[in-house]
Amino acid sequence: RQIIFRESAWMKEKMRQVGLTVYPSEANYIFFYGPEDLFERCVAKGILIRDCSNYLGLKKGYYRVAVRTHEENQELIRAMRDGTTKVAVKLHEQNKKLIEVLEEVLS
Repeated sequence: RQIIFRESAWMKEKMRQVGLTVYPSEANYIFFYGPEDLFERCVAKGILIRDCSNYLGLKKGYYRVAVRTHEENQELIRAMRDGTTKVAVKLHEQNKKLIEVLEEVLS
């Protein structure tokens, strides 16, 4: 459990650094928002992420990933870094307030 917690914190930080909007979670997966074509870009690199656009109330650009081994997580972050754009950075800035509110509510 501690390994997953540490790895999750590392992943969330790296994902924010590449401009993704990461939502608070205590589970062994991370829910986030990014470029609408991120799924396709990751698949092209042999990485699968869960497209959550079919979840009630969500649209294209919402995803979920599992926290895995550090090596696998590094590979995922590399694929995401390559698949992100300036659009993701802009969206991250717009959603900062939402993240702050969610973190307050969940703490």
